Formats: sequence, structure tokens, C-alpha cells
Amino acid sequence: MKLVIQAGKWKGKSIPTPPEIKGHSHFTPANLKKACFSILESAHLEGSIDKSTSLFVDLCAGSGQVGLEAISRGWRQAYLVELARERFRALRKVVGKYAAEITLYNRDAFRFSLPESPDWCTSICYFLDLPYSFWQTKAREISKLLTRLQEEMDAKNYIFLVQSHTSLQRSDFEEKKYGNNYLSVYRKI
Repeated sequence: MKLVIQAGKWKGKSIPTPPEIKGHSHFTPANLKKACFSILESAHLEGSIDKSTSLFVDLCAGSGQVGLEAISRGWRQAYLVELARERFRALRKVVGKYAAEITLYNRDAFRFSLPESPDWCTSICYFLDLPYSFWQTKAREISKLLTRLQEEMDAKNYIFLVQSHTSLQRSDFEEKKYGNNYLSVYRKI
């Protein structure tokens, strides 16, 4: 599978596929990535988000393609969180080639808390693309994670983008299906 940055200053650059981990082999499809950034670009154009003063947080970074896409498209900073050590090592190599605007965290997404956000930060986007096997085994923990992050962000402008293969089934999220994937969106912007 070829992973490519779709737009911005690195448009067309390929990103290596990270090491495969059993049960964690899916990546954000191009059409879903395009939909995510279309939502974010609309928010930017309407003035709800200023990308130059916004933070993008990818809680299961995998290949790093979504965080790199955000920086390529003008987001000021990206935090990429990846627990799997072999993927984290591969991610460090990929990110090293592209951006000083990216901070890597070798942590579990379920335990990750945003460090104090920088003074320049006016809004935050969380992108969550957990391994699809987690939606059967950790549905309750996923819901708790989203609620905790919403509570932590209470005073900030933020948007959550959640990719899954099954419906999130939360009334506070808007949901749309793209092929075999769902994209659920929560906005406080």
C-alpha cells in the first residue's frame, strides 16, 4: 500500500508503510483522509480554526501520514502518539525527514493526556484511528477516552475526528460512512 501526502508543501511525498502488527494493519484510506482535511479546511475558511495557531494530535499515529498531512497543510504543530515500539522507531525515521513541527510520544492512547498546550495554541484537533480489533474488545474504554478528552478540552476550541469500521454510536458525534469506514466528528469550535 502506498501512503502519499495529498496536499500542501509536501504534496506527493510518499510515506513508508510501517511494520505490520497482527490486528493493527489498516491505514487511513485516501478518501477518508481527504474527508477529514476537507472538514478541517472548511472550519479554517469559516474562521473557526486558524491552522497557524492550531495543534493536531494523532492518538494512534502508525505511519504518521495523517500528522504529516496536517503539517503539510499548514497546521502549526502536531503531536503523534504511537505505542508499538517497532512502529514508533519507524515513525521517528519518517518524521525526522520532514518536520521540526512534530513531537512524538511513545505512549498508549488510552493513557495519553495533552501536556499543557502552548501559549500560541487557539484550537486543537484530535484524530483517533484505533486498531479495528479494539472496537470489539475496548468499546467502553474508547467511549471513556473520548469523554475524558472532551472534559480536558473544556476551555479550548477543539474538534475530534474518529475513524472506525463500526458506528461510534454516540449522539454527540456526527457520523458519515466512507466505503467500509466511518468518520465521526465532534466539534466545539
